[in-house]
Amino acid sequence: MDGALAPTAFVLKPQPQPTMSPSPPPRTDRPTPPRSAQSLRQRFLFLALLVWLLLLPASLYTQDLVDQTARRGTGLIREQGELSDGLKRLKNAVQGTEAGIYQYAFLLEETVRQRVEAQLIEAHRQIDRLERSRAAGHMEGLREHIGELRGLLARLSAETEGFFQLLSRIESRYPAVPTQVNVMDPADHEFIGAINLVLDTTPERDIDETYHYFIDLRYNWIQMVNAGRVAMMSRAGVFGIPAGGMEQFRNNRQLYADTVNQLLDELQRLDGQGRLNFEQSAALPRLEQFNQRYEAGYRRAMAIYRSENWRTDLPYLRDRLRPLFAELWSTLYRLEEHLGTLTTRDLSASLNTAGTLSNLIWLLFGVTTFVILLAFWLFEYAIRRPIAQVAAALEAEGHGGASHVPEIRVRTRETDALLEAFSGMREQVRSRQLRMQAILDNAAEGIITIDEHGTIEIFNNAAQQLFGYRAEEAIGRNVRLIVPPPHQGHHDQYLKRYLENGEARIIGSAREVEGRHKDGSLIPISLKISEIKLPGGRLFTALVEDTGERRAMMDYLRHLAEHDTLTGLHNRQYFLAELERAVARTRRNPHDCCSLLYIDLDNFKYVNDTLGHQAGDKVLMEVSGLLERRARKADLLARLGGDEFAVILYNLDLAGAQTAADGFRKLLADYAFKYEGKVVDVGCSIGVAQLTDEVRDKEELMAQADLACHIAKRGGRNRVHVYQRRDRERVANMETDMGWSLRIKAAIEQDHFRFARQPIADAASGEIRAYEILLRMEDAAGELIMPAGFLPAAERFGLLTAIDRWVVEHAIEQLARQRIDEPGLHYAINLSAEAIDHGAIFTTITDALERFAVPADALTFEVTETQAIANLGHAVDFLQKLRALGCKTALDDFGAGYCSFAYLKEMPVDHIKIDGSFVRDVCHSDLQRAMVKAMVDIAGAIGIHTVAEFVEDAACLDLLRNLGVDAVQGYHIGRPELI
Repeated sequence: MDGALAPTAFVLKPQPQPTMSPSPPPRTDRPTPPRSAQSLRQRFLFLALLVWLLLLPASLYTQDLVDQTARRGTGLIREQGELSDGLKRLKNAVQGTEAGIYQYAFLLEETVRQRVEAQLIEAHRQIDRLERSRAAGHMEGLREHIGELRGLLARLSAETEGFFQLLSRIESRYPAVPTQVNVMDPADHEFIGAINLVLDTTPERDIDETYHYFIDLRYNWIQMVNAGRVAMMSRAGVFGIPAGGMEQFRNNRQLYADTVNQLLDELQRLDGQGRLNFEQSAALPRLEQFNQRYEAGYRRAMAIYRSENWRTDLPYLRDRLRPLFAELWSTLYRLEEHLGTLTTRDLSASLNTAGTLSNLIWLLFGVTTFVILLAFWLFEYAIRRPIAQVAAALEAEGHGGASHVPEIRVRTRETDALLEAFSGMREQVRSRQLRMQAILDNAAEGIITIDEHGTIEIFNNAAQQLFGYRAEEAIGRNVRLIVPPPHQGHHDQYLKRYLENGEARIIGSAREVEGRHKDGSLIPISLKISEIKLPGGRLFTALVEDTGERRAMMDYLRHLAEHDTLTGLHNRQYFLAELERAVARTRRNPHDCCSLLYIDLDNFKYVNDTLGHQAGDKVLMEVSGLLERRARKADLLARLGGDEFAVILYNLDLAGAQTAADGFRKLLADYAFKYEGKVVDVGCSIGVAQLTDEVRDKEELMAQADLACHIAKRGGRNRVHVYQRRDRERVANMETDMGWSLRIKAAIEQDHFRFARQPIADAASGEIRAYEILLRMEDAAGELIMPAGFLPAAERFGLLTAIDRWVVEHAIEQLARQRIDEPGLHYAINLSAEAIDHGAIFTTITDALERFAVPADALTFEVTETQAIANLGHAVDFLQKLRALGCKTALDDFGAGYCSFAYLKEMPVDHIKIDGSFVRDVCHSDLQRAMVKAMVDIAGAIGIHTVAEFVEDAACLDLLRNLGVDAVQGYHIGRPELI
């Protein structure tokens, strides 16, 4: 807990209960009435005499009041009308709240939630209006009904807020999602990666029966995983029959799983016969391990989906909200009935009074004297004394002392009812105290209440578990007990200042702070403070929750995003970001010294080719450990990929960097890798580049270090080369290593890229809606190179952003020229993952649209699903900016990764392009057809258009049209054409 916590550190809403802490002693400073004050009996005698003296002239005057009675009846009708109108408005608000809650449970739209909250506010406003009405002040039983309605509405508000909190997180709504994301998906990716590695490393001359076994294994694995996902999706009713649909797809998935196990067994048999090559044999145990891990995760997730608790929102609606609404409507109907009864009775009484009052006036005068004497006796023994006795018992009960049911000598129905009400009230108070005690003791969050002096009054079970103190140890002590030492001394001063001038920094808001455990350790907690003003002073109450696990998870996710999974070093993405910051610092302060080492292992390929990839991974891990121990703590060491490493040396000039690089070289030169009886000298070549104010960007510095490393390799390996300006003249001699980088840069500078466009047609009418722009590169001989030939090299040398800029500018320029003859022409342009993170590409788009006068709605920008999910925050912001500009947005290759419809709902996209792996076999696979249908239905419910890729024949087109796909693209519609 920081300084802001000190004054009001632990507090929340429940009022102090006698069962939570010792009850305060009865107050003894209450003023005693003076002896000269008249007693109730004396006042009664005085009033009785006065009434008797005034009754005779009042009888004459009463005749005139008969007419006034009729006028009061008219006023009563008007009051009843006001009550009926208020009750109608209240019912409308309750009905709107109930409908909105059910609608929000399905749509999860913020506007629906706001509407529900507005309806609840309106309901409370109508309750206040009914309570302030004139009729509520004198109509029998009306305030009790209104009070009951107020309590029900308060419960409804609390339950509704809890329901909204439940729906706000997908993990709390669907308990099986963490297993899918953290267990099944990693096992799936590792299994596919292992098979692909085997297939990619098998030369064409070695393709035999075992190679096809691995191909069949990959196919059945993919089908098994897809069938499992569909089985889980069917539990939500995507395919019409939640239970039956899930079992059907689960059985389909089991068929593929059995086939996978059979293929693995067959490969084990072939391995035992020695028919598998080294890579295949080495991959087989890992495949078995990934299969077992995936199956274990699948069984856990499916057990949840097959249980009654596969989602938590429906039981909440059924068991908590629906009964509460039923009770609320029942109370409203009783209030209506009661209102009708009162109206009829009061109106009849007003009309009858006019006829009977005149005949009774004189009779009342004769019996008044007798009635007064009798009333005095009844009042004294049947009313005043019982009331005094019950009042004394109530006062004792209110102060927490012992109370007993008083004994009354003269019994009447009224006194009996009073005694029964007192006994019932006492039982209800004690029962509510016990219920409140149970709620506090079983609350998941810690609940702590202190008074104006900082003394703890409530310390529930959750707080005891969190801080290690028992309630007996904490109650009655100052809250500084659980405040960390740096802030203990400021707590009382802050509390005093707040009580004097109302200065508050954390009341009403949640904060992440630290608390102090009984053993002295610090605990990360979430703290929310509230204040309650009571007649006897003010209380402060806090909800306290342990946030240690949440912080640990965030740190773990951040570590995964910034580090290489194999070696534990920083990854390429983090390294490039830090290198860019180093370049920026050097521009601001040219005196800062910074150097870059580019390290490439000399014999890593030999290890991989002769000893296998498992040995290669071991080399990388051992080398990483050596480099990490050799580097300074202030330096940044990263693995760029493969066998390439880089080190940023801060505050070190070029001479020092060269010395450090030679130290790394000697370290690896002395390192010998030992594996299965074989010894390999790994060694390395290192390129050194100095960061100066002449370096334009991180790409140039990386290119210098990479070039220096290549020169070191070409010079005989196991050496260090420092980049110099004359090294640029040696680029021609290194065309084999650096050719692609130069060719791509030349293509950008000299416009050697070409565009092809492929049509996108309306599925229903066949009309061409738009064209997708595809990129080609023209070599020196005029031949076209497909993107797969140059994009990997562009990504390696950091040129993807430059290509994106070239594509955006030239595509918009081309569109402007063609829209002269084709005004309705629309282009779809693909952007890379780097474009999402690079803010300058948005400026390029806006400048090009303005320069070539092209309307923004003539462009659709596509990003792949994998790119968007990998960097969800940046992707959402970037796509929202494009839509605000007026452009359309699309999510490409949808379904290729772990497609989450919860993410899809948050994505600001107009179209999704269903991945071709689903569309290609949609005519031949029921599973693929079901998955495409699910994507189309859910996208349509959200309001997103669907585009199917790889449509290659008329049968596929007809089926997609029947499934409801909005647009299609593929060779059957039109092949890419150069423009």
